[in-house]
Amino acid sequence: MRTAKKRAAVLDRYEAHLERRQYVTRKDVLSLLRRRLAPVQHRALDGIKGWELAEMIERLDAQSAGSKGQTFRSRLNAFLNWCAFEARVIEANPLAGYRRARDTRAERVARVGRGRALSDEELAAVWSAASPGEPFGRLVRFLILTGCRRNEGGRLRWEMVDLASGRIDLPATFTKQARGHTVFVAPALHELLNSCAIDARGPEWVFPALRTGQPMSGWSKIMDRNNRRAQNN
Repeated sequence: MRTAKKRAAVLDRYEAHLERRQYVTRKDVLSLLRRRLAPVQHRALDGIKGWELAEMIERLDAQSAGSKGQTFRSRLNAFLNWCAFEARVIEANPLAGYRRARDTRAERVARVGRGRALSDEELAAVWSAASPGEPFGRLVRFLILTGCRRNEGGRLRWEMVDLASGRIDLPATFTKQARGHTVFVAPALHELLNSCAIDARGPEWVFPALRTGQPMSGWSKIMDRNNRRAQNN
């Protein structure tokens, strides 16, 4: 129990560190780390071996053709570097030097084949399945209309939206590329934003989570439900 409390305290410190740096997706990062590190939460952080973490990453790779493992490796490596060089709670990053094997030509070809744009029919099905009567459905329609990234929509604040002048101004601290970006509001987007209700639990958010009123999380589960609706349309 004491080890678990120490781990939680270190993760809390890391979250505060990311908050000071205004790291936009810090909630998602910490949620991922807490969830993936749960199997070893009873272990002291400095007692976990690099090969054990590598096995965790490789299992995730096998489940998701590399995407989940790559995301976890990147987030975990940054956290462990912080633990070693800033928090100084471990002697060295146990993942130091660990790299995924380079993809073969066949794997690169297969990945390109998987990554594609939706057809007009598929996009129409997603639009229809995204119910305008709930925040997630409105968020999906917002992303379709604007081309914004998921977290740019999921964490959009009303202070960034100016319907009177027909624009949404995303500050540099908010975007992945650290450059300010303006989205101009066309009639369909104007209508969508006008339909967004203010949630008293999180009145600053344009697309608050239905359950909490705070920014959405648990994207995989939410998308599974939306995908099933799209397939049934």
